[in-house]
Order: sequence, then C-alpha cells, then structure tokens
Amino acid sequence: MEKLKDIFSQRCCFLKCHLKKEYEGHLVVTDHGDLKNNLNSSYHEEIQEYQDRILYYLAYQTRKTYLNAQFNAALLDLNKDGGILVALHTVLLYTKPKYSVEINIQAIDHWSTDAHQDTWFSASSLHSVMENLDVKPKWISIISDNGPHYHNSELMIIMSKWYE
Repeated sequence: MEKLKDIFSQRCCFLKCHLKKEYEGHLVVTDHGDLKNNLNSSYHEEIQEYQDRILYYLAYQTRKTYLNAQFNAALLDLNKDGGILVALHTVLLYTKPKYSVEINIQAIDHWSTDAHQDTWFSASSLHSVMENLDVKPKWISIISDNGPHYHNSELMIIMSKWYE
C-alpha cells in the first residue's frame, strides 16, 4: 500500500506540472475513473483532499486564464484617452501617449501600518494614484486580483466618481 501511495503522490505532482503548462490551452477536464473504488477505504479521506486541491488549482488556473484574456482585451482597447489600473498589492497604471503605439507603465506602491487591506485602503490607494497623475485619463479600466475589497458596493460607488 505504501508503494501505491507513493505512485499516487508522484502522479499528482505530474498532474500539477502538466496543468501548469498545458491546461490553459485546453480547459477540458475528463473523468477516467474513480480511485475510491480501487483503494482501501482508509485512503478515501486523503483522496478527497487531493481532489479538492486539484479542483482549487483548476479554479485558480481558469480564473488566471480568464483575467489574462480580459487584460489583453483591455490593452487592445487602450488609447490616448484611457488608462488601465491593475490593482494588486502594487497599482500598475498602463497609459498610451498621444501619437504613440508604445505603452507607458507606472508602478505605484502604497504602504500602511495597518496590514488589513480593506475597501477603504483600496479606495484611498486608487484615489491617491488618480490625484497624482500629471495627465488624467478620460476613462479607466480596473483589473484586480479579485480580492473581496475590490468587488463590493462601497468601492464601486467610490470609484464610479473617480473622474470628478
């Protein structure tokens, strides 16, 4: 049984590597059988834990692929009148100067003694970026890491007034 457990662990590592490199291009998951039917019930809980980890990983890969596609689409729409804010722990501002095909990227990092990154920290950070721009874009697309502080009503209301 220990050998079987080692083989299963190796296959999980192989699957993880495979998913990192090839999953994004396919986004297809098929069911080739259930290990629970072939193993002693003492392994069922551990198998469920591995399955949960794989599903979380697949969800992460899917979200990453979707956000990358959205980011690329936003870059294609970028013009001299707009900007793209990528709001993670550092804010990246992408702008395109007038009469240029090149994209400018500014990295703005905000630090706080309060480690809690909530709606108000995010709003004040984004507001600070807007206030310190030399040339204000007419429109902004915000792309975030999908943290809960980026998708809530308070931040949406605050950011809807950014141009004012």
